[in-house]
Amino acid sequence: MAARAMNKQETASCWSTIGVWGQQRPRCPRLEEVYHCRNCDVYTAAGRRLLERESPAEYAYEWSQRLALKKEERVIGRMSVVVFRVQEEWLAVPTRLVQEVTDIKAVHRIPHRNYNVLKGVVNIRGEMQLCVSLEGLLRIESAEDAIDLEDKTRTVRSIVLAKGGERYVLPVTEIHGVHRYHANELHGVPATLADSSGTYLTGVFRWKGSHAGCLDGDLLFSALSRSLT
Repeated sequence: MAARAMNKQETASCWSTIGVWGQQRPRCPRLEEVYHCRNCDVYTAAGRRLLERESPAEYAYEWSQRLALKKEERVIGRMSVVVFRVQEEWLAVPTRLVQEVTDIKAVHRIPHRNYNVLKGVVNIRGEMQLCVSLEGLLRIESAEDAIDLEDKTRTVRSIVLAKGGERYVLPVTEIHGVHRYHANELHGVPATLADSSGTYLTGVFRWKGSHAGCLDGDLLFSALSRSLT
């Protein structure tokens, strides 16, 4: 009789009805001895039966089908870049060099400096950072929507690049975001770009029916550093 009662309790999950997790009153009298259901042999036996039960036929079939599937091949040589537009030129820079994308308004000029590349300094999170112009460095021709850093009422989107101890803020016309491409998608620099921005490009990839130039991070930082001396 007692055994049948215990089997009924086990089947009904006594720990969730009259044990420490249950709402029934009075609580299980065995708690005075074991303090908690996890210390009770009824609870332990139920857990053992759960682990030792036979797997359903469909369970084994499902896993055999999953293991039979061809594993997805890892694509080697994929590059991650941040794509942006300066005037009419789509450019990209390695994602690892992009510290953040932010907005700027006031650009403070530095007296007695050539403003072709160095436009001044801007406040980024309480710190003054150098603001540089890719138009000036890459000799990109101005367009109708040229970036006007003199207009203090206009918010300008900017990319903050960081490498080692160097940081530069680059105002841009438009930012697309992160893009990934395979190394074999990178093509040589067209002859039309070889005399200007092409100097700083590792290659170009197809982008929006045209192409985007991928900037060489080392060359870019080296050129910016030289332009400030």
